[in-house]
Amino acid sequence: MATQFTDAMDDDHDPDLRPKEDGGIPFDQSPQSVSRPRAIALVAGAFVFTTLTSLLVTGFQGLHPILVAEKVYGHLCTDIETTNSTVTIDSQHGETVCTSQALRYNLMLTIAVAALNIACFPAGIITDRFGPRVAGILSSVIMSLGLVLFALSSPTFDAYIPAYSLLGIGGVFVWLSVLHLLNLFPHKRGFLVALFTAAEDASTGVFFFFTLIYQTGVSLRALFLGYTAVPLAYIGVILMQPKKPILAVKMENRGEYYPISRQPLRVQAKSLAYWLLVAWNCICCITTYFYLGNMHEQLLWLFGDEESAKSGTQLFSLFFMIFPFATVPLTGWVLNSLGTWPSLVFVAAQMAIYGLCSLIQSWPAQYLTWFMFVICRCSFIGVSAHYVNLMFGDNFSSLMGFVWTIGGFSTLTNYLFTWILLVPLNRNFAVMMVIMTIVAVSSTLFLAFMVYRWSKEAGAGSATYQQVFQEVEEELGILSNNEESDEELTGDKTGL
Repeated sequence: MATQFTDAMDDDHDPDLRPKEDGGIPFDQSPQSVSRPRAIALVAGAFVFTTLTSLLVTGFQGLHPILVAEKVYGHLCTDIETTNSTVTIDSQHGETVCTSQALRYNLMLTIAVAALNIACFPAGIITDRFGPRVAGILSSVIMSLGLVLFALSSPTFDAYIPAYSLLGIGGVFVWLSVLHLLNLFPHKRGFLVALFTAAEDASTGVFFFFTLIYQTGVSLRALFLGYTAVPLAYIGVILMQPKKPILAVKMENRGEYYPISRQPLRVQAKSLAYWLLVAWNCICCITTYFYLGNMHEQLLWLFGDEESAKSGTQLFSLFFMIFPFATVPLTGWVLNSLGTWPSLVFVAAQMAIYGLCSLIQSWPAQYLTWFMFVICRCSFIGVSAHYVNLMFGDNFSSLMGFVWTIGGFSTLTNYLFTWILLVPLNRNFAVMMVIMTIVAVSSTLFLAFMVYRWSKEAGAGSATYQQVFQEVEEELGILSNNEESDEELTGDKTGL
């Protein structure tokens, strides 16, 4: 990997990629402001800590056996409830979980995930406005506080829920404070986006290793207190970070440069290009989390066997931890070599394959479904980050954070879609998955077409940025008459 980074940095010091007046990038925010050894160390360190911290809270199933064995929230169970209202058994430890205890575990996860989603937008603003060092320090402090609070929690000092929420918030700050580093290697940016997306997914498996260590006799308190060494060590990477985020350089030889990337935040946030991405990301979040949330029931519907459904769900968890890294070369190549709109077409094909194969009553078809689902999830997150980075580079963290916040909230609609599946459709997964797949694929292809049109017209120089976007907005009937925005779009600004 070090060789790849070295080769990339040699390419990225090509004179054609140096900051130019027409690119409007200050030197201290350009890739050339960071030396090659420092750039390699920064990206490598960021990758390690993203893998270890970014999405800890979503790996709750790995932590669940420890909580049960430690009888966390076991004091909520009454004698009658423990005997008659058992909802699940932890077979590994032979412990019983009562209804009140299970509900509190669910509440812990729900609040932590909500906190994670809400924190995305402010974390992005802080990263853009105050720099990655400040955001990184906050991530270390928040993560350490969450680990210590969780370790010290007990029935008399119930801080489990706020502590777990802090782990989610800290992970968001880690993720958003390092993404700008991908711009250190413009020619390898697609590969690095895919790599860091895989690292984010892999972080959900950290608590699985906690369980393995716990079985050797290490206590829950020791595990969490010991893990504080990770965010504290992250400070070393933070201090190496530049004071300001590294911006995406203008890469005319790739045919992808969007003048809106140098516009003010308020102009970018009002643009059609941004809100189409927000809508598409919401659709992707809804469809992928619907499949995740109902996988066990869908396998039971397909095969009619509870044991098969349970085994399949467990095997999928292994796919989810391992295969994101297997997708990196392919996803990275598509982003680097083909660009944004072909990458969106690539995602649409993945959606179609996993959506339709998920309905085939065959285990090989299910294995293909899981593999394509993992590739698709990594790809749509990676393409989203790539899109925002190129289209809205100057305010990448703020706008990306808002995309993820809205996307997270959109998944709350899955309760409605699950109800539709269970009641009006009477558990007919075929109808629901076909509808979900059609919506996901068609919206992705529509966004690909729009990006293709914008990139071609802007690249050809046949129209100004304002004319290109106004034509599209007029066709969609949503053109704003905001004169202030028009003036900002046509104003004399460096880089346009």
